[in-house]
Amino acid sequence: MKQHSLFDNLARVLASPMPRRQAFKHILGGLAGAALATTFWPEDARADPTPVNGKCPGNHFSCNGVVCCNANTQTCCGVGASSVCCKGPRVCVNGQCVQSGSPT
Repeated sequence: MKQHSLFDNLARVLASPMPRRQAFKHILGGLAGAALATTFWPEDARADPTPVNGKCPGNHFSCNGVVCCNANTQTCCGVGASSVCCKGPRVCVNGQCVQSGSPT
């Protein structure tokens, strides 16, 4: 699904009239999902740290001075300010993280 159509659909749902009980269920469902994601997949839920004075926290390395990648599970991808960390099974192809084995 394209990003703009996802946003349009979300805006349409939020703009439509809905009972308070249904809105409350949606809010609680979102909060519960966020809590579960951070509990069971904390590495995926956290943003990669940024270098402080050019240094990264333990077990991380600087990816072009923009972001710190985990030395055990990530690789540096991109150039300059667009640098990101790719976490396996994703690999870096032309400066973007893509699923390993996907066509380029």
